Amino acid sequence: MRRADHIVVWTDTVPDAHGLKEAAQARGGELLAAAPVHDVSEQDSRAAPAGLVIAGFGNAENAIAWFATVGDRLDGTVLLVAGAADPVWWPPEVESARPAWSSRAEFPQDRLGVFVCVWVEVIDREECLDYSLHYRWTVEHDGGVVLVPELGRTS
Repeated sequence: MRRADHIVVWTDTVPDAHGLKEAAQARGGELLAAAPVHDVSEQDSRAAPAGLVIAGFGNAENAIAWFATVGDRLDGTVLLVAGAADPVWWPPEVESARPAWSSRAEFPQDRLGVFVCVWVEVIDREECLDYSLHYRWTVEHDGGVVLVPELGRTS
């Protein structure tokens, strides 16, 4: 599901996944994660969330409708974010190592299992935006995918 809108919830309590998958499917979506957060580091500026819930949909309206149905069971910080819509940039010198699925419009389902969310304090906005466009090839090179390449973009 390369072109999609996602609801990402960093929960204050461990999420109960019961019914979340079915509710997402009823709106043409897919529940991608609903579990406790493990292996957290860098907690100087904020406490780690208890859990993470991610659901992907074909459009924002379906994502919002799903959250309206299940949101009373998900406490914490919620974002509606656009998924990766364009092929990932690869440096020309390593383009030959690009996986065949990288240029297609779908992510391989066997790659969707581990989620990493990074919270940063941006000091140099332009450098951070450049990095957010150009790091993704390293994730694909190591067998992963980036569902949502940029979160929390501000001006």
